[in-house]
Amino acid sequence: MRKIIYCLPAFAMLAGCDQRAIEFARKTGDLLTEYQNRINDQISAANSYYQKGSALLGIQHQQATLGTLQVERLERRTTLEADYRENRKIVSQYRAELRDYAAFQVDVQKQWLNADLNASAPYLAQLIALESDQATIEAFQKTLDSLTQPRSFVDEIGEIKKFVADTKTEFNKLICADLATKADAKQLEKDQNCPAN
Repeated sequence: MRKIIYCLPAFAMLAGCDQRAIEFARKTGDLLTEYQNRINDQISAANSYYQKGSALLGIQHQQATLGTLQVERLERRTTLEADYRENRKIVSQYRAELRDYAAFQVDVQKQWLNADLNASAPYLAQLIALESDQATIEAFQKTLDSLTQPRSFVDEIGEIKKFVADTKTEFNKLICADLATKADAKQLEKDQNCPAN
């Protein structure tokens, strides 16, 4: 009975500490919710900007690419027309000229597509970082939500018992491993005919 009387102040302190921890968890949860809302706003703003900006940049880049291809076609047409009229090139070789232009057009379109991918890479990296932060905050929020729920005295005692049992098990494993290492060392000394220390 005397032990219980001595433990009552400790239980009262733990209960007060528990209330402060719950209040701290609630306040931290509120801060995380506010931060989560800011991250959500940043993600939606980044998505909106990317959709508008990438569409505009894509159209501008495509127009520039098409303009480049049109200028190239005009230049080649003028050159080939002059070459064929003046018999500098054989007319039957026109397929080779078409193949050269087709290869040029494919290269230009590849460059255009790669430029579009390279332009979106920083945006995607930023979006991935924001989504990672969002997932981390959600995990913290779940943890804090569980901390805000008051635990019963029986639950706390059960957790303490489990902790003690787990600690004892791990300690016994370490002791057994140390003894096994020492036993192996003794066996090695015997096998090597080492003198005793």
